[in-house]
Amino acid sequence: MPENKNGIRAADTWVLLAADAEGKTLASAIHSLLKTHGIWVWPTGAIEPILGTASKGEDAIIAQEESLRAKNSAAIAAEFPTIVECFKWLKELNQQSKAEAKQ
Repeated sequence: MPENKNGIRAADTWVLLAADAEGKTLASAIHSLLKTHGIWVWPTGAIEPILGTASKGEDAIIAQEESLRAKNSAAIAAEFPTIVECFKWLKELNQQSKAEAKQ
């Protein structure tokens, strides 16, 4: 991940932007615009704030997977609505691609 001289990663910059009151509006607009081009970016700047973790890497992924296995789908949907939104968008994108392929 790109870093500047102060060791701040680009992803962290997006998280900070999305957490700011004015930045949140911009991050949301970017999220919406890029979706129209088939690109998903997290409206919070990264997935970690959505999942409620600051950790990255394989250990964090394994811990999150274990946490999700302990929950039913309704609990996951209630706790992570942005993840649900992402999967719905992916499904719609897939359906659009299939429809276009048939033409």
